[in-house]
Amino acid sequence: MKTALLLLLGFFLVSCAAGPVMKAKTETEAIKSSYSDPDLSRLDRKYHALLQDLYARFTRANVDIYPEGIGFVSLRDRAGKSYHYLHVQVRPRDISFDGNTTKARERFSSVMQKNFPAQLRFIKGDDVNKEEISGLAFAVFWPVRDYSQCDTYGGFVEYAQVYMQKRDVLDILEGAATFLDVAEGSEVIASLDLAPAIGIKVREK
Repeated sequence: MKTALLLLLGFFLVSCAAGPVMKAKTETEAIKSSYSDPDLSRLDRKYHALLQDLYARFTRANVDIYPEGIGFVSLRDRAGKSYHYLHVQVRPRDISFDGNTTKARERFSSVMQKNFPAQLRFIKGDDVNKEEISGLAFAVFWPVRDYSQCDTYGGFVEYAQVYMQKRDVLDILEGAATFLDVAEGSEVIASLDLAPAIGIKVREK
């Protein structure tokens, strides 16, 4: 199984005043601009128009993009072989949870069941159906707030990211598989309740 770099992406938003805005305001902020891996830099140059189209596609649908949330990412398997994935991280405007009335696992399950399938509608088969691209790493971010204080700002951000192989992405888009079935057999990481991102099972036993 491929091993992903697990990053802690828990950020605080303070009170009901507008805190840090964790979404890209422009295309330049949305598209990752530099890579330490020369293979990813090459993919960026070759498919930069695709990345720009993805940004336009999501913004037309009023879906915000996480800063540097569009680009490419590499994964390595246990044998050390690298695989290059298209990387998209979104922060939909219509997702928000009250931390007082929901638990982390409930929020995660809700996003996996409802929001991932909704956001994947904006992905096209041609986005991943390229020889150098092995799949899609897709993430959804959402805020958790204290609704008794404010339901529009404040709290903290959680996220989940799913690494889907190319064939699985195409099966979802073609209706041959559901997102949840694919996610259950894919690598999934999540940062919940301000904890570092860890591997997580889609469905609890």
